[in-house]
Amino acid sequence: MPLLIDGYNLLHMLGWIDSRRGPKALEQARWRLVRFLVGVLSPAERAGTTVVFDAAQPPPLVARTLQAEGITVRFAVGYRNADELLEELIDQAKAPRSYVVVSSDRRVQRAALRRQMKAVDCWTWYERQLNKRPPSHRPPTPNAEARPAWTYLPLSESEVDRWLQVFYGPQASYSGRPIPQPPPELPDLWQSPFPPGYGEDGEEP
Repeated sequence: MPLLIDGYNLLHMLGWIDSRRGPKALEQARWRLVRFLVGVLSPAERAGTTVVFDAAQPPPLVARTLQAEGITVRFAVGYRNADELLEELIDQAKAPRSYVVVSSDRRVQRAALRRQMKAVDCWTWYERQLNKRPPSHRPPTPNAEARPAWTYLPLSESEVDRWLQVFYGPQASYSGRPIPQPPPELPDLWQSPFPPGYGEDGEEP
């Protein structure tokens, strides 16, 4: 079942953008969302998942489309906003009735429903993903008073190498060094594939 996700809309609804982190807030929020999706979606589900982010003025020579563990991440370069790109993907989709569109934006939901896709608001979709996981592996539910805790997904040494190679090239390696335990804030090891400031100019709630 193909999945289209309105990236910033989901991040804002969950409160996962920590403005206290300054310029790195959006970069790390995007990376956090990718890691969450890797943790809750099966390989087959990830292969059919596309996450769309706003990006009015990204740095030059940077890929507009990225792949992470089968998940496609697209930036709305050349579009007024992510909604416009999402609408195009919705209009171009084959077998639209098989699609699920995750967004709380009414414009995106209407576009999905016109093509008989299933439109799910961000919060409902997030809770469904948590319910798929054993209680002991569920991250805390975000709310207005408390910033959600970082969802840590333990990785083997080979998995760490694979992640580094996905984002930094085939020569990247972390083998032979201990894997750090999850600290309160994001460790430097898990640097985002998105360059600093990437997509911030076009970011909308």
